[in-house]
Amino acid sequence: MDTDNLSDIPKELADSIRLVFSYMEELAQLPSDSYFQSRLMPKKGSPKKRLQIFTQRGMYLRTKSDIIPSCLDTLRKIDTSTQPNLYQYMVDLYLDVIKYNIRNAAKKTGIRRMIERHIHKLTGNYLK
Repeated sequence: MDTDNLSDIPKELADSIRLVFSYMEELAQLPSDSYFQSRLMPKKGSPKKRLQIFTQRGMYLRTKSDIIPSCLDTLRKIDTSTQPNLYQYMVDLYLDVIKYNIRNAAKKTGIRRMIERHIHKLTGNYLK
């Protein structure tokens, strides 16, 4: 995917999308014996637990990279002059899914997602 053409997307979302594809590119070029040096590998914990988290993060990235093109298409189809609230709602929803990894974000209210987003920021549990 071409991540250079994101000028029409809000900066935080565009940066998150670029970061997802940066991680995916790193994983694609990573030799099998050097995954412990990956940015996705946790720094602490037992080797087994670290590998489990690494695998889980890799699966999340794969899922996110698969949904990003449809997210961008949806955002670009929204007419911001007539529906600015819908556009901002969708941007926040995609940020919650892509950057903050909030499970079932579409089923939660805006205030609930805002609280979970704040918790993720405090704990550092989000895509950096």
